[in-house]
Amino acid sequence: MATHLDPTGSEVRGTNRGNVSSSTDLEDSERASFWSHFDGLSEEEVRSRVERNLFDGRTTAFAQQWLSQRETLHLQEDLRAARALAQQAKTIAHESHRLAHEATELAAIAKAGAHVAHETAENSLKEIRAYAANGRLALVISIVALMATAAGVFYK
Repeated sequence: MATHLDPTGSEVRGTNRGNVSSSTDLEDSERASFWSHFDGLSEEEVRSRVERNLFDGRTTAFAQQWLSQRETLHLQEDLRAARALAQQAKTIAHESHRLAHEATELAAIAKAGAHVAHETAENSLKEIRAYAANGRLALVISIVALMATAAGVFYK
């Protein structure tokens, strides 16, 4: 009769390969039963019972496999979440780049507008100074004319 060790180290006896396969099917069924039981408990509870050695060797082995599988599921969920966040970050970065480009274009337009406004203000100032100079000249001429008129009235 042939013997082999199962994953927990227990010896399994069988007369041929078919029996080994049947024992694997039995082990899979047993694992499913244990895992169903563990699913009914919280992960923390199963972990606590393993840490406090409340299970026998075979149950502990199945519990450790279940905890490992749960950890793998958590890692897969974390990886999916990280990938989703990375995609969101990429989308936000592209949008930020587009908005920065628009802001640069608007700044260039505003700068050109400010330059035009500055030139217009300078030209207006020059015109105002010219009008003021002309106004002063007109005032001087008016004063001279008034004085001449007044002098003519007095010297007649």
